[in-house]
Amino acid sequence: MSTRYVWSRYNRKFEERTTQSSLGSVPYGIGVAFGSTYTFDQNTGLFTMHDCVVYPSGTGTTHLKSNTRPTFMINVDGINESGNRDSVSGNTLFSDNGSGNEWELRNGNVRIRDDFDGEYFDSIDREEPYMISNTKLSDVSSPNSGAYPQNGVSGSNWYEYEGSDNIDPSSVSIPAVIMPSQQITITVTPGTGKVYGGTVSYQYQVRLDGGAWQTVATTTATTQGYTAPAGTQSIQARVVASDNMGFTSDTYVSSAAVTVVGAPASITVPGAAMTGQTYEVLWDAVTNVDSYKLERRVDSGSWTTVYTGPGLSYTDTAVVGWSRVQYRVSAGTGGVYGTPLESDTVDIISATSLVISGADGSLGTITAPVTYSVTSDTGNQITVTETINGHSRTLNAASGAHIAIPVSMIDPAADDAGEITIQASVQATSGTVTQTRNWTYTKTPLTLPTKAYRVEQLQGGAKDVMPLTLAEAVMLPDGSSVADYVNTPTVFAAKTTQNSITMPFTPSMVVFSSLETSRGYGQNAYFVYQGDSFLDGYSWRITLSGNTISKSGGSDGVNGMKIIAFA
Repeated sequence: MSTRYVWSRYNRKFEERTTQSSLGSVPYGIGVAFGSTYTFDQNTGLFTMHDCVVYPSGTGTTHLKSNTRPTFMINVDGINESGNRDSVSGNTLFSDNGSGNEWELRNGNVRIRDDFDGEYFDSIDREEPYMISNTKLSDVSSPNSGAYPQNGVSGSNWYEYEGSDNIDPSSVSIPAVIMPSQQITITVTPGTGKVYGGTVSYQYQVRLDGGAWQTVATTTATTQGYTAPAGTQSIQARVVASDNMGFTSDTYVSSAAVTVVGAPASITVPGAAMTGQTYEVLWDAVTNVDSYKLERRVDSGSWTTVYTGPGLSYTDTAVVGWSRVQYRVSAGTGGVYGTPLESDTVDIISATSLVISGADGSLGTITAPVTYSVTSDTGNQITVTETINGHSRTLNAASGAHIAIPVSMIDPAADDAGEITIQASVQATSGTVTQTRNWTYTKTPLTLPTKAYRVEQLQGGAKDVMPLTLAEAVMLPDGSSVADYVNTPTVFAAKTTQNSITMPFTPSMVVFSSLETSRGYGQNAYFVYQGDSFLDGYSWRITLSGNTISKSGGSDGVNGMKIIAFA
């Protein structure tokens, strides 16, 4: 909380008070002339006497003997003149009618004293002027309590202290749910601490995704609109108050940070649908929303809303006359929806017993999986057999299902002219219906290293293009590989100069690649199984128990051993 200090600022005016001139006794023939004119400044209260002179009034005075001059002092209990003068110019002992010809007073008196005996000859007295104008110019404010006098003059103005207060807002808020690219309203709730005048303004700032604060606007309004750029994930707002009298708070009042609602991560549709058939459109859930809006576009038409509600699926029916259809889904709350996510296009085909998507012909050079779909109006399961250069796999699919042939299954043909045949069949009322699709392709062969006992992992485009292991290369009819069902064995290798080795797991078997004796490493390999032991030709017994392998006995010094353990 920042304290504001407030003053009223006036144009200061003074009234002239009593002015007295007395000549008093003038011993020794000394005369004083205080000047025939004076001026009074209402703005400063300054009383100025002009052409003031001290002079001898006669002859034969005691203090004006030759070579003897009394010293006269002009005492000014005010402004600008005080000091000793003993200069003589003609008959004038002192004249303030040259470079300094004025005696200026705010209050007090001017007196002339003979330093010979300390007697004052003459004086002029003046009372303190008082301010008569209370014309208020404005209020001023500052965060510094000493910026202006409490009640007094500074510069050309008079200031009267009013007091202190606070203009910070009590709170700043933004909507609890924000959709992508939605214009939000930043709302300020003014505080209750303002007592004195002035117009309060608010500087609005926002911070996106936890970054730096950026100013949106400075305005007297207590609301401010803002639209975050596309892709913003979180928004926070803050406000600082100022007035039109010179005060700016050093306290920012902030809102909570709000996460922007995103679109569903995915939307799933079938690859194709037959007219008259129903199919499902599915999408992922989004947090902090209460509704989803699903829109449909048929062929090249406009988007039409087909569903709003909390569900995560919608069942649609392919209509005669459609060629293709596409969907998009958006998440929302309170009837406000964010940026939609579009689906793939669904091909609509005429009702028939069985259709394989695509057309016969060349697929060109294979660099990605080959995808297709099969549809049927029978409602029965479809059997699909893929034959790739003589190698086949068979699988079952529902109508409209997407099917993908992995790149690793499509091998380069010897004559650079590969063939893929898709044969689908379904049981219809009239009997079994069969359809066939024939494709040709080319694929650049990959050359593997010829070094023995090495498996290379070849990659391209951040993806594996050849298997790492043999198990990955063996594909099953459902598209998976043997590697999906086989656990990779755990292997541990070590060398030691000690009598035992503790392994990080309990192996089923350990292979001795060599046993080092005083004669050096032996070149034979030995096997020892879990819970068993092995006796070599030098009477060394090697024992595998739990996760520890150890050696004991023997007639020849053993310096170490090398092992490979298998789980």
